[in-house]
Amino acid sequence: SGFDAVLVDVRWPGAAALALSAARSIGRPAILDADTAPVEVLEQLLPSASHIVASEPAARIVCGHALDPESACADLASRTDAFVAVTGGAAGTWWHDRATGRVRHVEAPKVKAVDTLAAGDVFHGAFAVGLAEAMPMEEALRFASAAAALKCLRFGGRLGAPDRAETLAMMAAHWPPVRRGKGS
Repeated sequence: SGFDAVLVDVRWPGAAALALSAARSIGRPAILDADTAPVEVLEQLLPSASHIVASEPAARIVCGHALDPESACADLASRTDAFVAVTGGAAGTWWHDRATGRVRHVEAPKVKAVDTLAAGDVFHGAFAVGLAEAMPMEEALRFASAAAALKCLRFGGRLGAPDRAETLAMMAAHWPPVRRGKGS
């Protein structure tokens, strides 16, 4: 196939559902950027996605009540077999680890935000790149968090998006690699 992952949002539900189904049918990540939308639209798209990354407001719409992001993540994960994460901007991202059955947290790099326009889009795009490259889940979320944090340092929507080298440097600065001694 000509693609390694599909990323859709809620703006064109019919096309999004077709793209998600096509990706899943050939075993590729089918990623839904679940943002604020009517509950019917979210409920239409959630079952088609293999990976759901929801904003806090979207998670609340689906769950039907005000929950903190960690509880919303657990609630959403109980409704699907897909990977589920809930983004909280500067507060970081909560994700459901199916291996442990627990909700885990990836903190966002602390930056002095100048402009948050398109930070969510940058996050979702970087997450899709991470999945397409088969990064482990936590690494893909860190990659996405680093890219979004860097975008927030610059004015402009997508023009403020960082490149790979900048994103990897931010990751290394924020989450230094674990150094192992000779005996371990």
